[in-house]
Amino acid sequence: MRRRRRSIQHGGSVMVPMADMISNTVGVMLFIMAFMVLQTGGTLIPRKLPMEQSSDARPVYILCRNNQLFPMNDDLTDKLIEPLGTPRVDKLDKWMHDFNESRVEDEYFIVRGEGEAGVRPRLSVRYDPKKGAGLTLADIFTQGSALTEILTQAEAENRFVFFIVDPREVELFREARQRIMDHYNLGAGWGPIDHDAPVRISLTGGGIAPRPQ
Repeated sequence: MRRRRRSIQHGGSVMVPMADMISNTVGVMLFIMAFMVLQTGGTLIPRKLPMEQSSDARPVYILCRNNQLFPMNDDLTDKLIEPLGTPRVDKLDKWMHDFNESRVEDEYFIVRGEGEAGVRPRLSVRYDPKKGAGLTLADIFTQGSALTEILTQAEAENRFVFFIVDPREVELFREARQRIMDHYNLGAGWGPIDHDAPVRISLTGGGIAPRPQ
């Protein structure tokens, strides 16, 4: 399956990038206020960027939660879908059932399918972080750590880091972002997520493109 790019959507609310604003107190206050108005059940990441997004760079997603960093392996989405094959109209109900029963995982996330049939079927892949499985700020510099390997590969592939930030982890995000930008040739962006909400990969489009900020 050909890899596609992703973008960020938060229900019906469009979040204006504020990475440059959070370097001072006013910026932090605005950042927190943004979280207060979110009323969604989780961050939705469409697999295809909007047409107006011209950058060829692919993001490396990192969830900031529970004082830990959870790198998202979006190959798990392909691993979940590929065994099901291409859905057929005459067997859509069976395909949707199998999709909703599907599950894969790695050391950081449990990944499940979520789908609804209808005139406009909705498909998404839900990423739930494993409790206590995340990495720390020290792993950004620890030689041989999983995070160091991910960031080094991202640098070689001219990618950028996109943080999905729990409202309780603003300081963790700021520190991780600064360390990564100081020690790797990587841009970084961010988007908010409700506390304890899952991250979802949408397979049916829409959303705001993640990009360096």
